[in-house]
Amino acid sequence: MQKINQEQKLASSPEHSVWVSASAGTGKTKVLTERVLRLLLAGVPLNKILCLTFTNAAAAEMRARVTSVLIKWEQNPETVDSVIGRKPLKEELIKAKSLLSELSLSPDPLNISTIHSFCQKILQRFPFEAGINPGFKVLSEIQKEDLCEKVLEDISKEIRLDNHFLNYMIGTLHENTFKEIILDIVTDQIYFR
Repeated sequence: MQKINQEQKLASSPEHSVWVSASAGTGKTKVLTERVLRLLLAGVPLNKILCLTFTNAAAAEMRARVTSVLIKWEQNPETVDSVIGRKPLKEELIKAKSLLSELSLSPDPLNISTIHSFCQKILQRFPFEAGINPGFKVLSEIQKEDLCEKVLEDISKEIRLDNHFLNYMIGTLHENTFKEIILDIVTDQIYFR
């Protein structure tokens, strides 16, 4: 593992509450990974740790880094010093050696996810409080496009010569514009309801 500076070391400390904001390539993932490792080493339960990222790739990278370090610690717990920045105590060596198996056997996974997937879990858990239907599904971009195409197809089947509004809309708006309106309605169903 590469060395981190003093500010990064402070940010990775479980004794501090921090907000990390930095440009790409400055070591945020490394700092957050070390923070998770130090929290685990300090005995914080897995279900009390939450890591939120912007992308699935970043979440996967963090999971991989944490797992990689835990594998090293299981094989050679003395390497814990590179994360905590000092000679580890005997208890820390014992804990470091057992963390991988604890993580593997725990019914609670390590919560590393995207902001979107975390919010989706919250909405699925509390749909009534959020004012949405229980069992809702989040549509992927492809599913939204497919639904939009189906709506356009259904509308075209329903158009009658005496329906002046729809004829005006379809005759006046470009197909892409009309499609964008339908896509907005599909995307923001709660607002349009």
